[in-house]
Amino acid sequence: GYKADLEGFTGNAWATNVNVRAAQKGLYEGLEAMDTNAAITRDNAAQMVWNALQAKEVEYDYTLVSENGQLTSKITLVDKNLTLLKDKYEADKEDAGILLSCKKVDGKDYYTITTTKQTNNANTTYNKISADVSDLLGQKIQILHKQTATDDTVYGVYADEDSKVVATGTLGDFELDGAKKVKLNGTSYKIDGDNNTADLVRIANESAYAADKQLDDLAALANKGTITPSTAASTIKLIDNDGNGKIDGAVLTPAKVAKVTAVSKTSVTL
Repeated sequence: GYKADLEGFTGNAWATNVNVRAAQKGLYEGLEAMDTNAAITRDNAAQMVWNALQAKEVEYDYTLVSENGQLTSKITLVDKNLTLLKDKYEADKEDAGILLSCKKVDGKDYYTITTTKQTNNANTTYNKISADVSDLLGQKIQILHKQTATDDTVYGVYADEDSKVVATGTLGDFELDGAKKVKLNGTSYKIDGDNNTADLVRIANESAYAADKQLDDLAALANKGTITPSTAASTIKLIDNDGNGKIDGAVLTPAKVAKVTAVSKTSVTL
C-alpha cells in the first residue's frame, strides 16, 4: 500500500527508506542475529516473507487543512486492519488451543486433528490436514488456513511461539518433587499452578486423549514399588504452553515391554 513517491522509495536513498519501513513493519522479527552484510540464507528469506505476509497493509488519509489562510492537503499514513496474507490469499492464522489428537483418515493421505478450541461448547475438529502433526500433541498450536464460504483449506499447523517441550524421558524416571515441582531424569521443574494439577494429554492409538489426568496420576503410576516394566518404558514429555518456563501439561505415550520368544524370516513372537 505504500506509494513510492511519497515514501522516498526512488532516488539515491531508496534502499535506506525501504529498509526503515521494513523494520517498522516487523519484517526483521526473528532475524535480529542476521548478518546484513552477507548473502541472505533460504531460511532467513522464508522468515522475512512470512513476516511480510503478516504485516498490516497501509493506506493514505487525505484531509484539507488551513495553513496561513491557505487550504492544503494533509496526508496521513494509517494501518489498515488487513494483512497481506488475508488480502491476497484469503488466509489467516488462528489460535486453535491445545492439540488433543491427530488421526490418519482410513484409506486417505491426510489426517484429522482435534483441539481444545471450543465450537458450540465442544472441542474443534479440523479435517484434511496434509501432514502428521502428532509430535505437537499437548502443545498450544496455531493453524494457518483459508477461510471462505466454500473453502477451509488448512495450509499448516505449528506450535504457538510460547509453546515448547521442556523435557522428555521415560515414566520410570518421573516423580513428584514437592507440592509444586516434578522431577524427570533427575532435573526438577516447577509446575504452573497451585499444586500438581497440570493437565495430562495421554496418547493411545493416535486418537484417544484424556485431559482430566494430572501429574499426581502420573506420579502414582511411576511409584517405584508398584511400577510395571511397560509403564516404566512409556515416554513422557513435559510442556510449557505459555512461555513462563513452568510445566502446564504433559504427554504420555504408552509402551509395552515383552520378551522375544521366537524369531523367523517373516515374524517375531513376543
